This record gives sequence, structure tokens and C-alpha cells, in this order.
Amino acid sequence: MFKKVLQTEGNSQEIKDLIESSVCSIREGIERYGLEGMAIAFNGGKDCTVLLHLVYITLTRMQHSCVNLLTICIEVNDTFPELETFIDQSVELYGLNIIKIPGKIKEALFELKTQKPAIKAVLMGTRSTDPYSGNLATFTPCDAGWPELMRVSPILSWSYDQIWKFMLELEV
Repeated sequence: MFKKVLQTEGNSQEIKDLIESSVCSIREGIERYGLEGMAIAFNGGKDCTVLLHLVYITLTRMQHSCVNLLTICIEVNDTFPELETFIDQSVELYGLNIIKIPGKIKEALFELKTQKPAIKAVLMGTRSTDPYSGNLATFTPCDAGWPELMRVSPILSWSYDQIWKFMLELEV
């Protein structure tokens, strides 16, 4: 799978362009905050899975690895065993340092800041068509009343169809 994700030959120009734009955003986040100052939000959903692969592509190009990359998984009550298995497999495959925090996103991010105060930014699998996301920029600070974090949304401009096209073309 890794080899396919890192290859660009055979992918549509649309997907290549989206990958390059997202990789630039992720790289900029790493340059601003350092790997030690960033976490990735990963819940096993399609958008977060695309984001995880884009982070892998970026780190590989920068000659880093995902090993020990701080990962926050916000757990909800209505998950199913296959999702939990997929998350566990992804953690093992990439060597992620995962923190599972139950509850809603706001409280989970506060807990993340409590446990890991050095974190300044969180990579998020947010798209502009998600609720309350239409006015976000790729780099957007959390709103007032939320933890002091920068939300980095490298797939903000991606459409639902483009997410699935990426997954199909790269066999994710």
C-alpha cells in the first residue's frame, strides 16, 4: 500500500494537484510548529484516513516517519468493531502515538492540551462542506472558548468525490 500511495504515475492530474496542495499545507504546518508541536486528529473516517496518508506522503518526502506522531482519536459511543480494528491497524502500520479521548471535540482538544501542552496545532480532516466549516482557511485558530490551537485543514478544498477518487486511485 505504501508504494502505491507514494507513486504519482497513473493518478489523474486532479488528484496529483490536490495531493501537492495538501502536502504543501502539511509541510508549512510542520515548518511553523515542528513535529513536536503538532498532532493529527484521526478517527478512522474517510477524510481522516486521506489526511493520514497525505501526512505519510509529506513526512516521507521530508525524510521523516510517522513513528510516534502524536495522534488524537476522539472516541464516540456509537462506533463499531470494524472501525476500532481499522484504527488499531492504522496505529500499528504507521507506528502512531495515539491518545484516545472520549467525548466531544471541544472537550477532547482541551484534554489534549492538558496532557500535551507543547501541542500548538492539530491536523484535521475537515472539508469546507462540513458543518460550520465553510468560512475556514487552511490555517485557522480555534474559536474563542476553545483551546488555544491552530487547526490545520489540508483537505479543506477537497470534495466528497475527490476524497473517494483519492482512495480508489491510490488503493487506500
